[in-house]
Amino acid sequence: MRSQYAISRRLQYSVFLAILFFGLPKIAAATNICGNISTSTWSTSGSPYVITCNSTVTSGSTLTINAGVTVKFNSATQLMISGKLLAVGTSASTILFTSSSGTPSAGSWRSIYFGSTSTAGSRISYATISYAGATDLAALRVDGQSPAFDHLTINYSSSSGVYVTGTASPTFDTVTVSNCSTAGITANQGTATISNSTLSSNTINGLNVITGTASITNSTISNNTDYAIGDQTGGHLTYSGLTLSGNGGGSKNAIGYRGSYLQTSERWNAGIDWVVLTSLTIGVSGHSGFLTIDAGTMVKFTTGTVIYNQGGTITAIGTSASPITFTSNASSPAAGDWRSIYFTSAAISSSRISYATISYAGATDPGALYIAGSSPQIDHLTVLNSASSGIFLDGSSPTLDTVTVSGSAGAGITTNNGTPTISNSTISNNASYGFNA
Repeated sequence: MRSQYAISRRLQYSVFLAILFFGLPKIAAATNICGNISTSTWSTSGSPYVITCNSTVTSGSTLTINAGVTVKFNSATQLMISGKLLAVGTSASTILFTSSSGTPSAGSWRSIYFGSTSTAGSRISYATISYAGATDLAALRVDGQSPAFDHLTINYSSSSGVYVTGTASPTFDTVTVSNCSTAGITANQGTATISNSTLSSNTINGLNVITGTASITNSTISNNTDYAIGDQTGGHLTYSGLTLSGNGGGSKNAIGYRGSYLQTSERWNAGIDWVVLTSLTIGVSGHSGFLTIDAGTMVKFTTGTVIYNQGGTITAIGTSASPITFTSNASSPAAGDWRSIYFTSAAISSSRISYATISYAGATDPGALYIAGSSPQIDHLTVLNSASSGIFLDGSSPTLDTVTVSGSAGAGITTNNGTPTISNSTISNNASYGFNA
């Protein structure tokens, strides 16, 4: 016992001498940041850096943040980039942008914000942005230039994870955006290029395209509350190699399209269903609109919706192997679930529907395909289960070639004050006339 006591006393004395000569181990003190930031480097020796008020990397300056650094933000603060930001971590030593709160929650701070006058060449790599999203529409907002983001995780934003607008054209590669209170990524103006990324468990869409352009490839969109992708008139969306699952509880692994007035051009690609949530009007007030629908595309309509061509062009050309389908979005479809494809007298005559099927339409309008005073080209078209006529021609003289109309509650084809040319067609099993003039 005496020997053990002596050893213990000697150890205590040794520790005392070590503290006397070398001092207590140093705990890194936080580095507070407030206001303008000129060219500088933030290293692990100064970490964590705490943004105590809104701070700006000034025009012409470059802020470099080294691997392993933590940057914390006080409530309602942001980091504005008017110069250049280089925040490049590694897989083994990432950079963290987060709240300074001991109990953080979504919206605890504002954002990392690339302004419209930011300098080219910014990059964030191998980093995480958490608990932001207050005020600035996103945790990461990009208004200008073409910053590059890779191996970036964004989560728990009180708004979008990313918001792209203005003239910005950022790239996102191997980015994960999850648990955000609106969309994972929102493109409202600007151009967002997304690849090899995961957009999951966000409160609205994984990707939401408003009036911007978005290209997304080889990515996974899963378990978002609403449609996997939201799009609307004026947005431009291209995609390939996507994996969609669990969106809207599994019923919305599609593109939810919010239609309005199309005065420019849009293209709907095949591969993912397009669901028309509100009606689309093509061409208005002297401005032509152009809608191109690719072969193999599935277009589904919600109750009461219509594609209304009142001064534009619809080009919907399928093939025998890849027809275009216009149908109901109902889980148990029935005649009259949606209105029609409607051509007015102002529709441009170069419009064409070819190798396509229209089914379960005919609500409100007198035909599932309603042509009033115009002459689009219609060939290799099948119209099924309309709640009114299959095709209604009002003052129109189009050419209908290789058309099949069946199961309509009214006539197969009705014409009023027109002289259509119909050839190589089959009109059968309709509740009224096959052809009613």
